[in-house]
Amino acid sequence: MIEAGVMDAEPRIEAVAMLHVDVRLDTGGISITPGPVNAAADEFTITVRGSGGHGAAPHKALDTIPCAAATVLALQNIAARETDPLASVVVTIGTIAGGYRNNVIADSVVLTGTVRTTDPDVRDAMEARLCRIIGGVASAYGCSAELKVSYGYPPVVNDAALAHVFTEFLRESTPIPVHALPPTMGAEDFAYFAQRVPGLLMRLGVRNEALGAIHNAHSSRFRLDEGALPVGIAALVAFARGVGSGAVPLAE
Repeated sequence: MIEAGVMDAEPRIEAVAMLHVDVRLDTGGISITPGPVNAAADEFTITVRGSGGHGAAPHKALDTIPCAAATVLALQNIAARETDPLASVVVTIGTIAGGYRNNVIADSVVLTGTVRTTDPDVRDAMEARLCRIIGGVASAYGCSAELKVSYGYPPVVNDAALAHVFTEFLRESTPIPVHALPPTMGAEDFAYFAQRVPGLLMRLGVRNEALGAIHNAHSSRFRLDEGALPVGIAALVAFARGVGSGAVPLAE
């Protein structure tokens, strides 16, 4: 949409807002948090290569299974020992694929995962850290390893001034309770819009224990409390009216 010119259309877009449902907040509430609210989402693939053999003669092969297992554990050192505890980083291995049968030593293993960061400096350092650890572990096991990184969405950063002004406007002009939930390490392509103009990712409370609406949006048990929908609509209408009328001023 941005490449197609949506942000350059007339009338000029001065600010953007979106809603994301959130079971951390009861139905009826809205959360507006200034600064980073979602993480960058980058993906990686690791291919570990060795030489296969019979499971009864491991000394005649280079086993990639224990090498891959050690790699998974070693990568957690990035968050545990290489990153400021006050900076957010998550390294997750989502899949491991390798091997042929129970008595054959695998000659290759492929791992895929995701890295989540909110600090640009931490994000920029991640590929080198991944490469160093993956290569070091592979060398220790006599194997080789290849890393491919695919850079995805940047962090979502709510405009701090807009967040504060609109929070006060929403409290004064509507009965909606406004909260400030902590950021999450999830990702959103809304980040690209918020890079162009002041933006707000608002959280719409959908938690309702009586309805069983208590599970995360990515859970197979997720259930939406539709009673939250009018609240979300009211918040977006207030945003449009407030920014459009100048009642919610934007920084020059």
